[in-house]
Amino acid sequence: TGYKGRSIPFHASLGEMREEDKIEFLFHCLDFDPSSLSDLPEYWYLPVVSVHYWLSRRVGSVTEETVKLLLLCFLACSNGEDRNIDLVPLDYKHMIINQRIDTVHYISEWEYVVSDLLALKGLLRIKRFILAPERLYNGRFFFSLLICEKFRLKVKNHLLENEKVVRIYDQMSNTVPQ
Repeated sequence: TGYKGRSIPFHASLGEMREEDKIEFLFHCLDFDPSSLSDLPEYWYLPVVSVHYWLSRRVGSVTEETVKLLLLCFLACSNGEDRNIDLVPLDYKHMIINQRIDTVHYISEWEYVVSDLLALKGLLRIKRFILAPERLYNGRFFFSLLICEKFRLKVKNHLLENEKVVRIYDQMSNTVPQ
């Protein structure tokens, strides 16, 4: 198989590749057109690409609300807001019994995509694009957003007071498939 008429790079030759070629190859592997990211700060490229890849290959349906809450979770966690807002006490057994097991499964799939994306980024030796899952996602925070409307409104109102956050949220929402 080829990539742009060339052979796929071997691990030994990756050090010789230009950073831009590595990044282009990464997006090629993920079947993603990076031109849709042009309005986003580079920090958000991999989180958005991970969601895009996950949504384009999932089995079953993830609600638009779940995707938007995941993006909101990214914004909150990246700013440390998940540690600044009192979380809703969750009873995970009760949540699962109340037909949320599908969402738990879908989010687990996304977490695997992130893990594989980080491995591919490491294999390609790409220095750009910081993607620290622990700074993007907090499961308890996400499920608090998903389950409790009062908590969700509190977080949205708090985060969306900042114009920069609103702009990034809108750009991410427009980039990922619904």
